[in-house]
Amino acid sequence: MNSVKPITLVPIIENDKPLDCFVYVSESLVKKWKININDDIIISIGKQFISLKLYEKIMNDNEIQISHASFLQMNLPIQIYNFTAHYNESTRTLYLAPLIGLLTEINDEDPNQPNFRSVHSFCEELEHVTKKLGGLFFVFPLQPLATDYISGYFFQGDTWNKSKLPIPDVIYNRIHSRRLEASPVFQQFRKQLQVDQIPMFNNRFLSKWEVYDVLMTEEHLQPYIPISKLYTKKSLEEMLSEHSILFLKPIHGSQGRNIIRIEQKEYNIQLEFSYFKEKQISLVVNNINELQETLAPYMRTRTYLIQQGIPFIHYQNRHMDFRILCHKNSQDVWMVTSVVARLSAEKQFVSNIARGGETMKPLKALSLFFDSKTSKQQYIFIQELALEFATSISLNSEGLTGELGIDIGIDINGHPWIIEANSKPSKNFEEQEIKIRPSAKSIISYCQQLAIDHCLKKEEN
Repeated sequence: MNSVKPITLVPIIENDKPLDCFVYVSESLVKKWKININDDIIISIGKQFISLKLYEKIMNDNEIQISHASFLQMNLPIQIYNFTAHYNESTRTLYLAPLIGLLTEINDEDPNQPNFRSVHSFCEELEHVTKKLGGLFFVFPLQPLATDYISGYFFQGDTWNKSKLPIPDVIYNRIHSRRLEASPVFQQFRKQLQVDQIPMFNNRFLSKWEVYDVLMTEEHLQPYIPISKLYTKKSLEEMLSEHSILFLKPIHGSQGRNIIRIEQKEYNIQLEFSYFKEKQISLVVNNINELQETLAPYMRTRTYLIQQGIPFIHYQNRHMDFRILCHKNSQDVWMVTSVVARLSAEKQFVSNIARGGETMKPLKALSLFFDSKTSKQQYIFIQELALEFATSISLNSEGLTGELGIDIGIDINGHPWIIEANSKPSKNFEEQEIKIRPSAKSIISYCQQLAIDHCLKKEEN
């Protein structure tokens, strides 16, 4: 590609040729790209390559005008766009990007008011950022990619509109269901993306055991990782002999659901279950045999890991930890976009917002336990630790990872511990008073770079 620059794409209709497919290019671009106006030009967008009649026209330097009929042929909603244009003189091909698609489940019982579930408002943020930085953002459900278009929703005015849309240059995976991700339909979808060399992040949920396995290969991170083992009767017995408090977590769990806390007392063993949103269920057993019998029904339906219990700091008898949101930027470098302290609901041992937890500003939370200097040092250190964690996961895990929500707890001695990571973190804990949050800007910037890389690969092929 001999030229890369921002351009404005404007739809027009000529009364004397309403059904013709053509493009007007400014004099400035004709000279810059050395275009022969006597030949047609090929527009590449998504998976399509469309040949259009070319005309030169006096207009804004970085403007391209395309007929309505051409927009329809490209499956592009008719509106003004700011795109990045890449022109190849030898093939007379103009590559337009980025097309950014967010993949998620959509409740479209009312097609005029589709519901994107927990990411609905965040999708509007991503749309506004895309409008500002350039490109087309849209939301679509899981579907085959056998054709040159998909069915999804784009934002126009103040509503989401259903339409045929071009195949995206990059996909942001926000599917909520692990079962759907494991389905044959999704596996076929992912295979087609590989064939078309379309990048998708985060391409799947991360298993807690997979994350632990990866981190334990990093010697410098080991002091910050609670000891964990896959559940068996033998491993439970071993862990209980070494630690008075344990947590049993489903390796494919999220939002603090289905976690079991075990505490060995002097004469019995106490269990607490986070299986119910409003309250935790507590049980007491007398010995390890009774404990294993009690756990057996739960262990049959899910794979669990056993994690060493850490005496984390508490505030007003409420568990506290820190959620650190990390994103890759356009330079493919990890950065922290948000940090919040999370307080569990009363009488809950998990701090997830989905289970009634609350957020607090991190420095304010740290100042409850440490002096001002130590609080600032801790604040900086847990961010550095999260970035180390994110880098390790992205380098050593299958697929493309561009976003992680990392949970870190601090024990009563001031030592930080990595609790777990989420490749599809909730957007509900970030600063809600900020209209466009840093995470939205980071995601779109990262997508833009991935989209440009995808266009380069299209040209090579």
